[in-house]
Amino acid sequence: MSKEQIPCGCWPSPLPAELVAGKSVRLSQPTVLPDGRVLWTESRPDEQGRSVIVEWHPDHGCRDLLPAPYSAQSRANGYGGGVFAAIGDAVCFVNKEDQQIHIIDADGIRQLTRLPGTRFGDLTPDALHDRLLVVAERDRERQEPATVLASVSLADGTLSVLDDRHDFHSTPALSNDGRQLAWISWNHPDMPWDHTRLWLADVNDDGSLGRRRCLLGDKEESILQPGWCGNELLCVSDRSNWWNLYRVSDTEQVECVHAQDAEFAQPHWVFGMRNWAALDGARLACSWTADGDWHAGILELESGQLEAIDLPVTHIDQLTAVQGSIVIQGGNSTQGDGIYLWRDGELQTLKAPASLELPAGSLSRPRAVSFDSEGDTVHAFYYPPSNSHCEAPAGERPPLMIKAHGGPTGATSSKLDLKIQYWTSRGFAVLDVNYRGSTGYGRAYRQALYGGWGKVDVADIINGAAWCASEGLADPGRLLLSGSSAGGFTLLNALVTSDEFAAAASYYGVAEPVSAMRDTEKFESRYGDKLIAPMPSGEATWQARSPLANAERIDRPVIFFQGLDDRIVLPQQSRQMAAALRDQGIPHALVEFEGE
Repeated sequence: MSKEQIPCGCWPSPLPAELVAGKSVRLSQPTVLPDGRVLWTESRPDEQGRSVIVEWHPDHGCRDLLPAPYSAQSRANGYGGGVFAAIGDAVCFVNKEDQQIHIIDADGIRQLTRLPGTRFGDLTPDALHDRLLVVAERDRERQEPATVLASVSLADGTLSVLDDRHDFHSTPALSNDGRQLAWISWNHPDMPWDHTRLWLADVNDDGSLGRRRCLLGDKEESILQPGWCGNELLCVSDRSNWWNLYRVSDTEQVECVHAQDAEFAQPHWVFGMRNWAALDGARLACSWTADGDWHAGILELESGQLEAIDLPVTHIDQLTAVQGSIVIQGGNSTQGDGIYLWRDGELQTLKAPASLELPAGSLSRPRAVSFDSEGDTVHAFYYPPSNSHCEAPAGERPPLMIKAHGGPTGATSSKLDLKIQYWTSRGFAVLDVNYRGSTGYGRAYRQALYGGWGKVDVADIINGAAWCASEGLADPGRLLLSGSSAGGFTLLNALVTSDEFAAAASYYGVAEPVSAMRDTEKFESRYGDKLIAPMPSGEATWQARSPLANAERIDRPVIFFQGLDDRIVLPQQSRQMAAALRDQGIPHALVEFEGE
Protein backbone atom coordinates (compact mmCIF):
# COMPACT_ATOMS: atom_id res chain seq x y z
CA MET A 1 0.00 0.00 0.00
CA SER A 2 1.52 3.33 -1.05
CA LYS A 3 1.73 6.16 1.45
CA GLU A 4 0.22 9.57 0.94
CA GLN A 5 2.65 12.46 0.82
CA ILE A 6 1.59 15.01 3.45
CA PRO A 7 3.72 17.79 4.97
CA CYS A 8 5.38 16.73 8.20
CA GLY A 9 3.50 17.80 11.28
CA CYS A 10 0.14 17.52 9.53
CA TRP A 11 -0.21 13.74 9.34
CA PRO A 12 -3.52 12.25 10.56
CA SER A 13 -2.62 10.01 13.50
CA PRO A 14 -4.19 6.89 15.05
CA LEU A 15 -3.04 8.16 18.48
CA PRO A 16 -5.52 10.67 19.95
CA ALA A 17 -4.61 12.45 23.18
CA GLU A 18 -7.33 10.53 25.03
CA LEU A 19 -5.67 7.21 24.14
CA VAL A 20 -2.25 8.48 25.22
CA ALA A 21 -3.58 9.54 28.62
CA GLY A 22 -5.86 6.55 29.11
CA LYS A 23 -3.16 3.95 28.42
CA SER A 24 -0.65 5.46 30.83
CA VAL A 25 -1.16 3.09 33.77
CA ARG A 26 1.90 3.44 36.01
CA LEU A 27 3.27 0.27 37.59
CA SER A 28 5.55 0.19 40.63
CA GLN A 29 7.07 -1.89 43.43
CA PRO A 30 6.82 -5.48 42.11
CA THR A 31 7.26 -7.80 45.09
CA VAL A 32 7.48 -11.60 44.94
CA LEU A 33 6.63 -13.51 48.13
CA PRO A 34 7.91 -16.92 49.32
CA ASP A 35 4.47 -18.48 48.77
CA GLY A 36 4.59 -17.57 45.05
CA ARG A 37 2.29 -14.54 45.15
CA VAL A 38 3.38 -11.33 43.45
CA LEU A 39 2.23 -7.85 44.46
CA TRP A 40 2.59 -4.48 42.72
CA THR A 41 0.86 -1.12 42.49
CA GLU A 42 -1.02 0.37 39.54
CA SER A 43 -1.74 4.10 39.27
CA ARG A 44 -4.82 4.30 37.04
CA PRO A 45 -5.78 7.39 35.01
CA ASP A 46 -9.40 6.25 34.69
CA GLU A 47 -9.63 6.36 38.50
CA GLN A 48 -8.09 9.85 38.79
CA GLY A 49 -4.66 8.35 39.45
CA ARG A 50 -5.72 6.11 42.35
CA SER A 51 -2.88 3.72 43.20
CA VAL A 52 -4.17 0.17 43.64
CA ILE A 53 -2.30 -2.78 45.14
CA VAL A 54 -2.68 -5.77 42.82
CA GLU A 55 -2.04 -9.39 43.81
CA TRP A 56 -1.16 -12.14 41.34
CA HIS A 57 -1.68 -15.69 42.62
CA PRO A 58 -0.37 -18.78 40.78
CA ASP A 59 -3.81 -20.41 41.05
CA HIS A 60 -6.25 -17.61 40.26
CA GLY A 61 -4.34 -14.81 38.56
CA CYS A 62 -4.79 -11.10 39.35
CA ARG A 63 -7.09 -9.32 41.76
CA ASP A 64 -7.22 -5.87 43.34
CA LEU A 65 -6.45 -5.83 47.05
CA LEU A 66 -7.32 -2.19 47.59
CA PRO A 67 -10.91 -1.00 47.07
CA ALA A 68 -11.84 2.63 46.45
CA PRO A 69 -11.41 5.15 47.92
CA TYR A 70 -8.11 3.84 49.34
CA SER A 71 -4.98 4.70 47.38
CA ALA A 72 -1.48 3.41 48.21
CA GLN A 73 0.70 6.48 47.88
CA SER A 74 3.29 8.08 50.15
CA ARG A 75 4.46 11.70 50.25
CA ALA A 76 7.51 11.04 52.44
CA ASN A 77 10.54 12.85 50.99
CA GLY A 78 8.14 14.37 48.46
CA TYR A 79 8.33 11.39 46.11
CA GLY A 80 7.34 8.52 48.43
CA GLY A 81 7.93 4.90 47.48
CA GLY A 82 8.00 1.64 49.39
CA VAL A 83 4.29 2.12 50.05
CA PHE A 84 3.38 -1.44 51.04
CA ALA A 85 4.81 -4.53 52.69
CA ALA A 86 3.44 -8.05 53.09
CA ILE A 87 3.84 -9.66 56.50
CA GLY A 88 2.25 -13.06 57.06
CA ASP A 89 -1.18 -13.04 55.45
CA ALA A 90 -1.57 -9.28 55.86
CA VAL A 91 -0.51 -6.38 53.65
CA CYS A 92 0.35 -3.01 55.20
CA PHE A 93 0.17 0.15 53.09
CA VAL A 94 0.39 3.94 53.28
CA ASN A 95 -2.94 5.54 52.43
CA LYS A 96 -2.73 8.69 50.31
CA GLU A 97 -5.52 10.63 52.04
CA ASP A 98 -4.16 10.55 55.61
CA GLN A 99 -0.55 9.33 54.98
CA GLN A 100 -1.07 6.74 57.73
CA ILE A 101 -0.34 3.03 57.65
CA HIS A 102 -3.33 0.72 57.20
CA ILE A 103 -3.57 -3.09 57.23
CA ILE A 104 -5.42 -5.37 54.81
CA ASP A 105 -6.18 -8.81 56.26
CA ALA A 106 -8.97 -11.35 56.36
CA ASP A 107 -11.09 -9.00 58.47
CA GLY A 108 -10.89 -6.14 55.96
CA ILE A 109 -8.96 -2.87 56.19
CA ARG A 110 -8.10 -1.10 59.43
CA GLN A 111 -5.94 1.87 60.31
CA LEU A 112 -2.73 1.03 62.18
CA THR A 113 -1.05 4.39 62.90
CA ARG A 114 -2.67 7.60 64.09
CA LEU A 115 0.12 10.15 63.91
CA PRO A 116 -1.01 13.34 62.11
CA GLY A 117 1.89 15.21 60.53
CA THR A 118 3.87 11.99 59.99
CA ARG A 119 4.41 10.43 56.58
CA PHE A 120 5.74 6.92 56.03
CA GLY A 121 7.77 5.18 53.33
CA ASP A 122 10.13 2.25 52.82
CA LEU A 123 7.82 -0.20 54.63
CA THR A 124 9.84 -3.34 55.48
CA PRO A 125 8.50 -6.40 57.36
CA ASP A 126 10.16 -7.58 60.59
CA ALA A 127 8.21 -10.72 61.43
CA LEU A 128 10.54 -11.68 64.30
CA HIS A 129 9.47 -8.60 66.26
CA ASP A 130 5.91 -8.34 64.87
CA ARG A 131 6.52 -4.92 63.40
CA LEU A 132 7.32 -2.86 60.34
CA LEU A 133 10.57 -1.04 59.79
CA VAL A 134 9.87 2.32 58.17
CA VAL A 135 11.26 5.70 57.28
CA ALA A 136 9.09 8.31 58.99
CA GLU A 137 9.04 11.99 58.06
CA ARG A 138 7.65 14.03 60.94
CA ASP A 139 6.65 17.71 60.75
CA ARG A 140 8.23 20.10 63.25
CA GLU A 141 7.15 23.64 64.08
CA ARG A 142 9.30 26.28 62.34
CA GLN A 143 11.83 23.65 61.26
CA GLU A 144 12.18 21.32 58.32
CA PRO A 145 10.67 17.85 58.91
CA ALA A 146 12.69 15.23 60.79
CA THR A 147 13.36 12.06 58.80
CA VAL A 148 14.01 9.05 61.03
CA LEU A 149 14.52 5.32 60.81
CA ALA A 150 11.79 3.80 62.96
CA SER A 151 9.63 0.78 63.71
CA VAL A 152 5.86 0.50 63.93
CA SER A 153 4.27 -2.16 66.12
CA LEU A 154 1.71 -4.28 64.30
CA ALA A 155 -0.11 -4.76 67.59
CA ASP A 156 -0.95 -1.14 68.38
CA GLY A 157 0.73 1.14 65.80
CA THR A 158 3.28 2.51 68.27
CA LEU A 159 6.22 4.23 66.57
CA SER A 160 9.72 3.74 68.02
CA VAL A 161 12.67 5.74 66.65
CA LEU A 162 15.70 3.61 65.82
CA ASP A 163 18.02 6.27 64.35
CA ASP A 164 17.57 10.03 64.03
CA ARG A 165 21.17 11.23 63.75
CA HIS A 166 21.11 12.24 60.09
CA ASP A 167 19.07 14.42 57.76
CA PHE A 168 17.92 11.40 55.75
CA HIS A 169 17.60 7.64 56.28
CA SER A 170 16.59 4.94 53.82
CA THR A 171 16.45 1.28 52.84
CA PRO A 172 16.26 -0.73 56.08
CA ALA A 173 17.56 -4.23 55.23
CA LEU A 174 17.19 -7.04 57.79
CA SER A 175 19.49 -10.03 57.77
CA ASN A 176 17.75 -13.36 57.13
CA ASP A 177 17.78 -14.25 60.84
CA GLY A 178 16.47 -10.81 61.81
CA ARG A 179 19.44 -10.16 64.09
CA GLN A 180 21.22 -7.46 62.05
CA LEU A 181 19.92 -4.35 60.35
CA ALA A 182 21.64 -2.38 57.57
CA TRP A 183 20.54 0.99 56.19
CA ILE A 184 21.90 4.10 54.49
CA SER A 185 21.92 7.74 55.55
CA TRP A 186 23.02 11.10 54.16
CA ASN A 187 23.08 14.76 55.14
CA HIS A 188 22.47 18.13 53.51
CA PRO A 189 23.61 19.31 50.99
CA ASP A 190 24.29 15.85 49.54
CA MET A 191 21.77 13.93 47.52
CA PRO A 192 21.81 10.11 47.74
CA TRP A 193 23.68 9.92 44.43
CA ASP A 194 26.45 12.12 45.91
CA HIS A 195 27.56 10.77 49.28
CA THR A 196 25.79 8.24 51.50
CA ARG A 197 26.88 6.06 54.42
CA LEU A 198 26.20 2.38 55.01
CA TRP A 199 25.33 1.40 58.59
CA LEU A 200 25.05 -1.95 60.32
CA ALA A 201 23.60 -2.58 63.78
CA ASP A 202 22.80 -5.59 65.93
CA VAL A 203 19.10 -6.04 66.69
CA ASN A 204 18.41 -6.84 70.34
CA ASP A 205 15.72 -9.26 71.51
CA ASP A 206 13.38 -6.35 72.29
CA GLY A 207 13.88 -4.88 68.80
CA SER A 208 16.12 -2.00 69.86
CA LEU A 209 19.43 -1.49 68.10
CA GLY A 210 22.64 -2.51 69.82
CA ARG A 211 26.17 -1.94 68.59
CA ARG A 212 26.06 0.13 65.39
CA ARG A 213 28.92 0.96 63.04
CA CYS A 214 29.46 2.82 59.80
CA LEU A 215 30.83 0.29 57.29
CA LEU A 216 31.17 2.59 54.27
CA GLY A 217 31.01 6.32 53.67
CA ASP A 218 34.30 7.82 54.84
CA LYS A 219 34.95 9.00 51.29
CA GLU A 220 32.53 10.49 48.77
CA GLU A 221 30.68 7.63 47.16
CA SER A 222 27.04 6.86 46.51
CA ILE A 223 26.09 3.68 48.37
CA LEU A 224 22.62 2.36 47.54
CA GLN A 225 20.37 -0.68 47.93
CA PRO A 226 21.90 -2.60 50.86
CA GLY A 227 20.61 -6.14 51.20
CA TRP A 228 21.52 -9.69 52.10
CA CYS A 229 22.42 -12.81 50.15
CA GLY A 230 22.68 -15.71 52.55
CA ASN A 231 24.71 -14.34 55.45
CA GLU A 232 26.55 -11.74 53.38
CA LEU A 233 25.74 -8.03 53.27
CA LEU A 234 25.86 -6.44 49.83
CA CYS A 235 25.31 -2.97 48.46
CA VAL A 236 25.78 -0.93 45.29
CA SER A 237 28.57 1.67 45.22
CA ASP A 238 29.94 4.02 42.57
CA ARG A 239 33.49 4.12 44.01
CA SER A 240 34.79 2.86 40.63
CA ASN A 241 32.78 5.57 38.76
CA TRP A 242 30.07 2.96 38.07
CA TRP A 243 27.34 1.70 40.39
CA ASN A 244 28.59 -1.88 40.83
CA LEU A 245 27.76 -4.55 43.41
CA TYR A 246 30.01 -5.02 46.47
CA ARG A 247 30.07 -7.39 49.41
CA VAL A 248 30.86 -5.76 52.75
CA SER A 249 32.08 -7.58 55.85
CA ASP A 250 31.48 -6.60 59.47
CA THR A 251 35.15 -5.66 59.62
CA GLU A 252 34.59 -3.05 56.89
CA GLN A 253 36.35 -5.07 54.19
CA VAL A 254 34.91 -4.30 50.75
CA GLU A 255 35.08 -6.50 47.67
CA CYS A 256 33.56 -5.89 44.24
CA VAL A 257 31.42 -8.85 43.26
CA HIS A 258 31.42 -8.08 39.55
CA ALA A 259 33.23 -5.13 37.95
CA GLN A 260 31.69 -3.68 34.79
CA ASP A 261 31.40 -0.28 33.11
CA ALA A 262 27.66 -0.36 33.72
CA GLU A 263 25.18 0.87 36.31
CA PHE A 264 23.55 -1.72 38.60
CA ALA A 265 21.33 0.91 40.22
CA GLN A 266 19.27 4.00 39.48
CA PRO A 267 19.26 7.35 41.28
CA HIS A 268 17.50 7.07 44.62
CA TRP A 269 14.54 9.37 43.98
CA VAL A 270 11.98 7.17 45.72
CA PHE A 271 11.99 4.64 48.53
CA GLY A 272 11.82 0.94 47.78
CA MET A 273 13.89 0.96 44.58
CA ARG A 274 15.53 -2.37 43.84
CA ASN A 275 17.78 -3.48 40.99
CA TRP A 276 19.09 -6.64 42.62
CA ALA A 277 17.83 -9.31 44.99
CA ALA A 278 18.99 -12.64 46.41
CA LEU A 279 17.85 -15.53 44.22
CA ASP A 280 19.05 -18.05 46.79
CA GLY A 281 21.92 -18.20 49.27
CA ALA A 282 24.62 -18.12 46.59
CA ARG A 283 23.16 -16.24 43.61
CA LEU A 284 21.76 -12.81 42.88
CA ALA A 285 19.27 -11.65 40.30
CA CYS A 286 20.31 -8.22 39.06
CA SER A 287 19.65 -5.62 36.37
CA TRP A 288 22.04 -3.13 34.82
CA THR A 289 22.18 -0.48 32.13
CA ALA A 290 24.93 0.05 29.56
CA ASP A 291 24.85 2.28 26.48
CA GLY A 292 21.25 3.22 27.12
CA ASP A 293 19.72 -0.28 27.32
CA TRP A 294 18.90 -2.41 30.36
CA HIS A 295 19.67 -6.08 30.89
CA ALA A 296 18.98 -8.68 33.58
CA GLY A 297 20.95 -11.68 34.69
CA ILE A 298 22.05 -14.07 37.42
CA LEU A 299 25.25 -13.33 39.30
CA GLU A 300 27.20 -16.05 41.11
CA LEU A 301 28.28 -14.50 44.39
CA GLU A 302 31.41 -16.60 44.86
CA SER A 303 32.85 -16.50 41.33
CA GLY A 304 31.44 -13.16 40.23
CA GLN A 305 30.25 -14.73 36.98
CA LEU A 306 27.28 -12.92 35.43
CA GLU A 307 24.96 -14.70 33.01
CA ALA A 308 22.39 -12.63 31.13
CA ILE A 309 18.84 -13.92 30.74
CA ASP A 310 16.72 -13.31 27.66
CA LEU A 311 13.83 -10.93 28.33
CA PRO A 312 11.43 -8.93 26.11
CA VAL A 313 12.51 -5.64 27.69
CA THR A 314 15.13 -2.97 26.98
CA HIS A 315 14.30 -0.91 30.06
CA ILE A 316 13.96 -2.33 33.58
CA ASP A 317 12.41 -0.21 36.28
CA GLN A 318 12.60 -2.66 39.15
CA LEU A 319 13.58 -6.25 39.89
CA THR A 320 12.86 -8.57 42.80
CA ALA A 321 13.54 -12.23 43.49
CA VAL A 322 12.95 -15.02 46.00
CA GLN A 323 13.68 -18.76 46.02
CA GLY A 324 14.59 -19.07 42.36
CA SER A 325 11.87 -16.74 41.02
CA ILE A 326 12.64 -13.36 39.44
CA VAL A 327 9.99 -10.69 38.90
CA ILE A 328 10.79 -7.80 36.57
CA GLN A 329 8.95 -4.60 35.73
CA GLY A 330 9.99 -3.20 32.37
CA GLY A 331 9.20 -2.46 28.74
CA ASN A 332 10.73 -2.01 25.30
CA SER A 333 10.42 0.27 22.30
CA THR A 334 7.09 -1.22 21.19
CA GLN A 335 5.54 -2.03 24.57
CA GLY A 336 5.05 -0.10 27.76
CA ASP A 337 5.59 -1.48 31.25
CA GLY A 338 4.63 -5.04 32.08
CA ILE A 339 5.27 -7.39 35.01
CA TYR A 340 7.11 -10.62 34.15
CA LEU A 341 7.94 -13.73 36.18
CA TRP A 342 11.09 -15.69 35.23
CA ARG A 343 11.81 -19.12 36.71
CA ASP A 344 14.06 -21.93 35.42
CA GLY A 345 14.35 -20.33 32.00
CA GLU A 346 10.58 -19.93 31.58
CA LEU A 347 8.99 -16.49 31.28
CA GLN A 348 5.40 -15.75 32.29
CA THR A 349 3.58 -12.46 31.78
CA LEU A 350 1.72 -11.45 34.94
CA LYS A 351 0.65 -7.98 33.86
CA ALA A 352 0.66 -7.45 30.12
CA PRO A 353 1.55 -4.02 28.74
CA ALA A 354 -1.43 -1.97 27.61
CA SER A 355 -2.56 -3.22 24.23
CA LEU A 356 -2.33 -0.81 21.30
CA GLU A 357 -4.38 -1.58 18.23
CA LEU A 358 -2.29 0.48 15.85
CA PRO A 359 -1.49 -0.11 12.18
CA ALA A 360 1.88 -1.70 11.53
CA GLY A 361 4.49 0.96 10.96
CA SER A 362 2.85 3.58 13.14
CA LEU A 363 5.31 3.24 16.01
CA SER A 364 8.63 5.04 15.76
CA ARG A 365 11.64 2.97 16.87
CA PRO A 366 14.30 4.88 18.84
CA ARG A 367 17.90 4.92 17.71
CA ALA A 368 20.65 5.52 20.28
CA VAL A 369 22.81 8.41 19.06
CA SER A 370 25.63 10.53 20.44
CA PHE A 371 27.03 13.92 19.50
CA ASP A 372 29.67 16.38 20.60
CA SER A 373 28.83 19.16 23.03
CA GLU A 374 31.61 21.43 24.24
CA GLY A 375 34.15 18.66 23.72
CA ASP A 376 32.14 15.99 25.57
CA THR A 377 30.12 13.13 24.12
CA VAL A 378 26.41 13.44 24.89
CA HIS A 379 23.84 10.66 24.51
CA ALA A 380 20.25 10.68 23.23
CA PHE A 381 17.53 8.66 21.53
CA TYR A 382 16.37 9.84 18.11
CA TYR A 383 12.83 8.99 16.95
CA PRO A 384 12.06 9.53 13.26
CA PRO A 385 8.54 10.38 12.07
CA SER A 386 6.53 7.20 11.51
CA ASN A 387 3.03 6.63 10.16
CA SER A 388 1.70 3.68 8.19
CA HIS A 389 -0.31 5.93 5.85
CA CYS A 390 1.85 9.04 5.44
CA GLU A 391 5.30 10.10 4.36
CA ALA A 392 7.08 13.40 3.88
CA PRO A 393 7.14 15.05 0.46
CA ALA A 394 10.46 14.62 -1.31
CA GLY A 395 13.19 16.74 0.22
CA GLU A 396 11.22 17.84 3.29
CA ARG A 397 12.91 17.54 6.66
CA PRO A 398 10.64 17.03 9.68
CA PRO A 399 10.12 19.47 12.53
CA LEU A 400 12.04 18.32 15.61
CA MET A 401 10.82 18.12 19.20
CA ILE A 402 13.78 18.16 21.63
CA LYS A 403 12.91 16.65 25.01
CA ALA A 404 14.66 17.42 28.31
CA HIS A 405 13.91 14.90 31.05
CA GLY A 406 13.28 15.82 34.67
CA GLY A 407 15.54 15.35 37.61
CA PRO A 408 17.92 16.63 36.38
CA THR A 409 19.57 13.54 37.91
CA GLY A 410 17.57 11.05 35.89
CA ALA A 411 17.54 9.51 32.45
CA THR A 412 15.37 8.85 29.49
CA SER A 413 15.11 5.36 28.01
CA SER A 414 14.09 3.41 24.93
CA LYS A 415 10.87 2.19 26.57
CA LEU A 416 7.68 2.96 24.65
CA ASP A 417 6.43 6.43 25.52
CA LEU A 418 3.09 7.27 23.95
CA LYS A 419 3.69 10.96 24.57
CA ILE A 420 6.60 10.68 22.11
CA GLN A 421 4.62 8.55 19.67
CA TYR A 422 1.85 11.16 19.70
CA TRP A 423 4.27 13.49 17.91
CA THR A 424 6.15 11.04 15.68
CA SER A 425 2.88 9.66 14.30
CA ARG A 426 1.99 13.22 13.24
CA GLY A 427 5.21 13.74 11.31
CA PHE A 428 7.51 15.17 13.97
CA ALA A 429 10.94 13.82 14.83
CA VAL A 430 11.90 13.66 18.52
CA LEU A 431 15.33 13.87 20.13
CA ASP A 432 15.13 12.62 23.74
CA VAL A 433 18.38 13.83 25.31
CA ASN A 434 20.37 12.30 28.17
CA TYR A 435 22.25 15.54 28.70
CA ARG A 436 25.34 15.70 30.92
CA GLY A 437 24.09 15.13 34.45
CA SER A 438 21.98 12.14 33.41
CA THR A 439 22.40 8.73 34.98
CA GLY A 440 23.41 5.48 33.30
CA TYR A 441 26.83 6.68 32.12
CA GLY A 442 28.85 6.72 35.34
CA ARG A 443 29.47 9.12 38.23
CA ALA A 444 31.69 11.50 36.23
CA TYR A 445 28.99 12.01 33.57
CA ARG A 446 26.40 12.46 36.29
CA GLN A 447 28.46 15.12 38.06
CA ALA A 448 29.39 16.96 34.85
CA LEU A 449 26.32 19.13 35.46
CA TYR A 450 27.42 20.29 38.92
CA GLY A 451 27.85 24.05 38.98
CA GLY A 452 26.50 24.19 35.43
CA TRP A 453 22.74 23.53 35.70
CA GLY A 454 21.08 25.91 33.30
CA LYS A 455 24.23 26.09 31.14
CA VAL A 456 25.69 22.62 30.54
CA ASP A 457 22.31 20.97 29.95
CA VAL A 458 21.25 23.90 27.77
CA ALA A 459 24.39 23.56 25.65
CA ASP A 460 23.62 19.87 25.18
CA ILE A 461 20.05 20.61 24.07
CA ILE A 462 21.23 23.26 21.61
CA ASN A 463 24.05 21.10 20.24
CA GLY A 464 21.73 18.11 19.94
CA ALA A 465 19.33 20.14 17.81
CA ALA A 466 22.22 21.41 15.67
CA TRP A 467 23.52 17.86 15.21
CA CYS A 468 20.11 16.62 14.01
CA ALA A 469 19.92 19.49 11.54
CA SER A 470 23.46 18.84 10.26
CA GLU A 471 22.66 15.14 9.78
CA GLY A 472 19.54 15.96 7.75
CA LEU A 473 17.31 14.57 10.51
CA ALA A 474 15.44 17.80 11.22
CA ASP A 475 14.37 21.10 9.69
CA PRO A 476 16.53 23.77 11.40
CA GLY A 477 13.68 26.26 10.99
CA ARG A 478 11.22 24.11 12.96
CA LEU A 479 12.89 23.23 16.25
CA LEU A 480 10.65 22.82 19.31
CA LEU A 481 11.34 22.23 23.01
CA SER A 482 9.56 20.11 25.60
CA GLY A 483 10.58 19.52 29.22
CA SER A 484 9.16 18.61 32.61
CA SER A 485 10.18 19.84 36.07
CA ALA A 486 13.97 20.30 35.84
CA GLY A 487 13.60 19.79 32.08
CA GLY A 488 11.32 22.82 32.04
CA PHE A 489 14.12 24.84 33.63
CA THR A 490 16.45 23.62 30.87
CA LEU A 491 14.14 24.56 28.01
CA LEU A 492 13.32 27.99 29.46
CA ASN A 493 17.02 28.74 29.77
CA ALA A 494 17.50 27.51 26.19
CA LEU A 495 14.93 30.13 25.11
CA VAL A 496 16.82 32.76 27.11
CA THR A 497 20.18 31.98 25.51
CA SER A 498 19.24 30.94 21.96
CA ASP A 499 16.92 32.06 19.18
CA GLU A 500 17.13 28.73 17.35
CA PHE A 501 13.82 27.40 18.67
CA ALA A 502 10.33 28.19 17.40
CA ALA A 503 8.23 27.35 20.49
CA ALA A 504 8.28 25.38 23.74
CA ALA A 505 6.07 23.41 26.14
CA SER A 506 6.93 23.49 29.85
CA TYR A 507 5.36 20.80 32.03
CA TYR A 508 5.47 21.98 35.69
CA GLY A 509 8.86 23.49 34.90
CA VAL A 510 11.15 25.36 37.30
CA ALA A 511 11.11 29.05 36.35
CA GLU A 512 12.75 30.68 39.38
CA PRO A 513 15.26 28.33 41.08
CA VAL A 514 15.74 30.26 44.35
CA SER A 515 12.08 30.04 45.34
CA ALA A 516 11.75 26.57 43.78
CA MET A 517 14.38 25.21 46.17
CA ARG A 518 13.09 27.26 49.10
CA ASP A 519 9.49 26.08 48.68
CA THR A 520 10.08 22.44 47.75
CA GLU A 521 10.23 19.38 49.99
CA LYS A 522 13.13 18.85 52.41
CA PHE A 523 14.63 16.16 50.16
CA GLU A 524 15.50 18.63 47.38
CA SER A 525 15.84 21.83 49.38
CA ARG A 526 19.67 21.86 49.11
CA TYR A 527 19.89 20.18 45.70
CA GLY A 528 20.82 23.43 44.01
CA ASP A 529 23.93 23.94 46.19
CA LYS A 530 25.80 21.56 43.90
CA LEU A 531 23.78 22.04 40.73
CA ILE A 532 24.28 25.83 40.69
CA ALA A 533 26.19 27.23 43.70
CA PRO A 534 25.99 27.26 47.51
CA MET A 535 23.70 29.92 48.94
CA PRO A 536 23.77 32.71 49.93
CA SER A 537 27.24 33.34 48.48
CA GLY A 538 26.14 32.10 45.06
CA GLU A 539 23.00 34.26 44.76
CA ALA A 540 24.33 36.15 41.73
CA THR A 541 24.91 32.86 39.90
CA TRP A 542 21.38 31.73 40.75
CA GLN A 543 19.93 34.95 39.36
CA ALA A 544 21.93 34.59 36.16
CA ARG A 545 20.40 31.13 35.69
CA SER A 546 16.84 32.19 36.51
CA PRO A 547 14.52 32.11 33.46
CA LEU A 548 12.11 34.40 35.31
CA ALA A 549 14.83 36.98 36.02
CA ASN A 550 15.80 36.89 32.33
CA ALA A 551 12.32 36.58 30.86
CA GLU A 552 12.77 39.72 28.73
CA ARG A 553 15.14 37.70 26.53
CA ILE A 554 12.45 35.16 25.61
CA ASP A 555 10.61 36.03 22.40
CA ARG A 556 9.09 32.66 21.45
CA PRO A 557 5.65 31.20 22.28
CA VAL A 558 5.48 28.95 25.34
CA ILE A 559 2.67 26.80 26.71
CA PHE A 560 2.71 25.88 30.41
CA PHE A 561 1.03 22.83 31.97
CA GLN A 562 0.75 22.73 35.77
CA GLY A 563 -0.91 20.49 38.34
CA LEU A 564 -2.31 22.59 41.17
CA ASP A 565 -1.51 19.97 43.85
CA ASP A 566 2.17 19.76 42.88
CA ARG A 567 4.26 19.85 46.08
CA ILE A 568 7.64 19.68 44.29
CA VAL A 569 7.30 22.48 41.72
CA LEU A 570 4.63 24.80 43.07
CA PRO A 571 2.05 26.33 40.70
CA GLN A 572 3.49 29.83 41.21
CA GLN A 573 6.51 28.80 39.11
CA SER A 574 4.39 28.39 35.96
CA ARG A 575 2.09 31.27 36.86
CA GLN A 576 4.90 33.79 37.32
CA MET A 577 6.60 32.77 34.08
CA ALA A 578 3.35 32.99 32.13
CA ALA A 579 2.67 36.41 33.64
CA ALA A 580 6.13 37.64 32.60
CA LEU A 581 5.51 36.58 28.99
CA ARG A 582 2.07 38.16 29.07
CA ASP A 583 3.57 41.46 30.20
CA GLN A 584 5.97 41.31 27.23
CA GLY A 585 3.23 40.47 24.75
CA ILE A 586 4.71 37.02 23.95
CA PRO A 587 2.13 34.44 22.84
CA HIS A 588 1.65 31.94 25.66
CA ALA A 589 -0.90 29.72 27.39
CA LEU A 590 -1.20 28.44 30.96
CA VAL A 591 -3.17 25.20 31.39
CA GLU A 592 -3.80 24.22 35.02
CA PHE A 593 -5.15 20.92 36.33
CA GLU A 594 -7.22 20.95 39.50
CA GLY A 595 -6.53 17.99 41.79
CA GLU A 596 -3.29 16.92 40.07
